[in-house]
Amino acid sequence: LRNKFGQGYELEVKLSIPKPKHVQRRSADLNPVLGDETTIKEDKLKPCLEELGSEELFEEITEKGSGSGLFQQMSTDGYIPREALVSWIIVENRGDNVMKWLKSEFSDVSMIEHYMSLYKFKIGKQEDKTIGYLFSTVEKNKKELKISEYALSQTTLDQIFTNFAMMGEIE
Repeated sequence: LRNKFGQGYELEVKLSIPKPKHVQRRSADLNPVLGDETTIKEDKLKPCLEELGSEELFEEITEKGSGSGLFQQMSTDGYIPREALVSWIIVENRGDNVMKWLKSEFSDVSMIEHYMSLYKFKIGKQEDKTIGYLFSTVEKNKKELKISEYALSQTTLDQIFTNFAMMGEIE
């Protein structure tokens, strides 16, 4: 059933936490905006993101966005720690790199969910790329992509039966 009706694979990825030295180096790039300040107030958030070349992430710092933790802290405390923003940006960039890499390897890739350093991707079924191929490809590239842990699975029987049920309702 899985081979005949399955729609592909799910890849769950946990990205490694940035090393303190990496965070400190990137944090120093904020000196033109923040000077010696260790916290970022709301009015400095966008300039800090721009200084780090990540202005597109500004729209993710919302209650429901991938930066919801930063949003909550900014709402509660009125600031976020400099290192927290930098660490989050590094992880977001790593997640983006994983997505770009997956899209270069597979024709049908989408992100199902993302929370902090955890990502779940759906990879569509391709005749020439088996689960073994996917496993070996991820294993070979996990160090470069900063993947600390991952899990790979085929479409579950539950998902297949749910799809059958939805198709029956449509007809």
